[in-house]
Amino acid sequence: MIALLLTGCNASDSPKRFQVSGAVTFNDQPVPAGEVILTPDHEKGNQGPAAYAVIRQGRYETERGKGVLGGPYKVRVTGLSGESTGALSDVHKLFDDYETTVELPAKSSVQDFKITGKP
Repeated sequence: MIALLLTGCNASDSPKRFQVSGAVTFNDQPVPAGEVILTPDHEKGNQGPAAYAVIRQGRYETERGKGVLGGPYKVRVTGLSGESTGALSDVHKLFDDYETTVELPAKSSVQDFKITGKP
């Protein structure tokens, strides 16, 4: 009985997820820290998984096996002034959360985000 339950949890049953990586700049300067959240655009028929990546020194990359399936995604970028040392006053947002949509391929890809505006 347990063997039958375990066979249904095979990782190969899950669809292949692809890495997304790239640069994040604000007014042509690398964003020191933050996050990129990729959410499937359900309004355009994408029922795939969401993905998350941390921005470090202007670069981000989703973890292996925890990326996207491809297709239309909504993107939210949060840019911070730097890594926190523990005190909340150490870090501030560089800009209001940036939101856009992208069409991602069903393969690992590079997607850069160039954000402009007033700090």
